[in-house]
Amino acid sequence: MKTRRGLAVAFVMFGMLLIPPISAQIANTGSVQGTITDPSGAVLSDARVILVSQDTGSVQSAQTDSAGSFNFPIVPVGQYRLEVSKPAFKSFVQRDITVHAAEPVHLTVAMTVGQVSESVEVTSAVPTIDTVTASEGNTVTGKQLNELPLTNRLFTQLVNLEPGVASALDQNPGFGSNSEVLFSVNGVRNDENNPMIDGVRDLDTFGGNAFVAPNLFAVSEFRVENNSYSAATGHSAGAQVNLISRNGTNQFHGNVFEFFRNDALNAPFAAPAAGKPGLLPENRYNDFGYDVGGPLVKNKLFFFWSEEWRRIIQSSGLRNGTVPTDAERGGDFSALPNTLTDPNTGQPFATRNVIPSSEQDPNAQLLLAPNLFWPEPNAPGLSSNFLSAVPDHTRWREESLRLDYKPTERLSAFLRMTQDTALLYRPYGLFGENSLPYVGDATQKYPIYSGVFNVTYSPKPTLVSQFLFGLYRDNDLYLRNGPRSCRCRVPGLNIPELFPLNEGDRIPTLNIAGYSGIVEQWYFYNASYSMPFQNDNTWSHGAHTAKFGIAVTREGKNELANPSNNSTNGVFSFDGSASGDGMADFLLGKAHSYSETALDPYAKYRWINVEPYVEDQWKLRRNLTLTAGLRYTYYQPEYEEQNFFASFDAATWVASQAPTVNSDGTLVPGSGNFANGIIVAGKNSPYGNALFASRKNAFAPRIGLAWDVAGRGKTSVRAGYGIFYDRWGSYSQFGGLYNPPLNQKPLIF
Repeated sequence: MKTRRGLAVAFVMFGMLLIPPISAQIANTGSVQGTITDPSGAVLSDARVILVSQDTGSVQSAQTDSAGSFNFPIVPVGQYRLEVSKPAFKSFVQRDITVHAAEPVHLTVAMTVGQVSESVEVTSAVPTIDTVTASEGNTVTGKQLNELPLTNRLFTQLVNLEPGVASALDQNPGFGSNSEVLFSVNGVRNDENNPMIDGVRDLDTFGGNAFVAPNLFAVSEFRVENNSYSAATGHSAGAQVNLISRNGTNQFHGNVFEFFRNDALNAPFAAPAAGKPGLLPENRYNDFGYDVGGPLVKNKLFFFWSEEWRRIIQSSGLRNGTVPTDAERGGDFSALPNTLTDPNTGQPFATRNVIPSSEQDPNAQLLLAPNLFWPEPNAPGLSSNFLSAVPDHTRWREESLRLDYKPTERLSAFLRMTQDTALLYRPYGLFGENSLPYVGDATQKYPIYSGVFNVTYSPKPTLVSQFLFGLYRDNDLYLRNGPRSCRCRVPGLNIPELFPLNEGDRIPTLNIAGYSGIVEQWYFYNASYSMPFQNDNTWSHGAHTAKFGIAVTREGKNELANPSNNSTNGVFSFDGSASGDGMADFLLGKAHSYSETALDPYAKYRWINVEPYVEDQWKLRRNLTLTAGLRYTYYQPEYEEQNFFASFDAATWVASQAPTVNSDGTLVPGSGNFANGIIVAGKNSPYGNALFASRKNAFAPRIGLAWDVAGRGKTSVRAGYGIFYDRWGSYSQFGGLYNPPLNQKPLIF
């Protein structure tokens, strides 16, 4: 578990565009609050306040309290009209009030003496300065999203526009397992960011990469929170990135679009060698789709549907590989400047740098057959003599549906379901691990599902409850190597293995110093899921607005194989230490080392997060607000359902049982206990079916102060402090699958 402490003070000056902060409701809604006064500035109680959506016609109503205050704590994103009425005063109407997610709108309304039948309409802009909360963030509207020049039309590119962001995002971010959320906000590690759609986490929690990439025309707004969150916000001290899906309105509307890039519009690369033409890698990016939304029942039921396709042929750039020449394939390394050594004699070869056929390894001869794994050189020289720019291919599709229903003033709900599927072809391997195309090419299918069901109920004007049920799941990540990787393509190949398991009967991975090696990946299955439930309640009473709730998330990951342990086919390393050249060592069959993993376990990881919270927003004065809260975090230690999970625990290590170590680093057979300090989940682990203890004292206090200096909503001073907890993610936990005594990975020198 990780802990962060943060202190932030924000000064907002008149005339500047404020970076507005988060409020303490679920992150996909905003709030509208304010004070009603008479012409003298005295507060008015029992005034009727109505908030009407200009998009859907939905209505919320409230009465001002003894302090003249009103509060609509949970307001969906959109444009609103505020109506205020009280006997002996003219009715007040203010239109075009924009509500953003996680952003409070504060209004001060001065009523005019007169008849209720008369009205005063205000059209001036609502101040954008937050004078209520301490946290900071920024909102980009849907219109701005589609006007910005985003080369790949992915929301992750928008984060680069935010203050305090240091981004390591690729210029051409990918999809599926090649997608990335690599940015740091205010110096916090990138794995502590929390991307969401409608308040539901949009990320493979365990791997930290795959995410749903919503159609930007289906996004109402995009918000980044970066500091001093209230107690209603959990996960970490990193950026809270939330996309709000677009909803239907009382008007039918739709879009049809296509964005494209094409290498025909690009300039070629510089010529790779004298006399050769410039290289123009393929780069074709087609992004097209449509969306439509409108009413099913006016003022009650609305829909919004979008569908998008991407067809991408995209090179990652020019790649330099080093392949053996025809002479070297036959054992003639005489073109090398250094003199090679015959490892059998310790002397130079009889014919300088020529390996006799009698000393050549038959398996190496078979693997070096022309154009089997290593292509012929296409550039001069012995180094970087093979240039290529074979493009990746991506076929991607997404469908998204949102339904909004408001049967009564007190009850509303929405359902959003999204699916996207990426079919990827990678000629250099799934993660681009090869410098030569087609030797370890991979195909991957990666569907991702995301959904949320949100219900808001207000049993009385001063109490509002919101319930959120969500789902994120990525499934059926299936990887297969190209046909070149199979041993069956090399008749007569006879490389023994230590263990029987070798998915796909692949040739071993070959690491050859000074040359392009061959990395053969593995058959791979992956399924991650996250099922959050969240309840948020807001109770307004006088100068206090109390908020309390709980977030419970069930998460898990099933996975066959692991990117860091893809060696059931074996890994040879030829470092040139035998003869003086890596490829010569390979042809001689003189490996420096060999390793092989016995098993690729099918892991089933599970865990639960439980986070209740409570806070109070106290208006000490009309222009001074104090927010104090406490969040409790319980992160259940990850466990593996089959207890196939082992690790070293220093607390269980016994010095008297330590084996004896020789001067060369080897162990003396029969001495001590080789498993000394090793714990196995569900067997000898002191933590039951986990490998570490749970932490039960993770209390996270939050405090914030907001001061409206002149009381006119134009100058604000804010400060905040908080403690934050996060769960360790990534593949660090997968090491437990490959530890003894459950698994073996011998390394032979």
